[in-house]
Amino acid sequence: MLGAYLAFGLSRALGQPLARAMVPERHWLTLNEWTLGKGGATLILFRLIPIISFNVINYAAGLTNISWRTFTWATGLGILPLTVLMVVLGDQILSWPWPAWIAVGLAGLAIPFVVWRLARRVAR
Repeated sequence: MLGAYLAFGLSRALGQPLARAMVPERHWLTLNEWTLGKGGATLILFRLIPIISFNVINYAAGLTNISWRTFTWATGLGILPLTVLMVVLGDQILSWPWPAWIAVGLAGLAIPFVVWRLARRVAR
């Protein structure tokens, strides 16, 4: 969380003025209108996509008008599932039978589809 706060704060303090100078005002306003209404849900959704780096999400969130409070609760909830998964896998992975490995593989294939569906629902 401290690393997330640092990245968010740096991006908010240093990156936002630079981004505002580079992005046309109408695009900037559109982005911020979209993130203000759905900022927390969007942030959690992006954190559940395993191929997007947490640091990229932290810096990108700092460029929007998401509040520190929203960033805090969404980041806390968003990193929790992966943290629990890594702890459980790290503790039990060598003792699993082969059907468990197949189930984990199938779940790994299903997760991107579920995230895609959630992203479509949030976009509406």
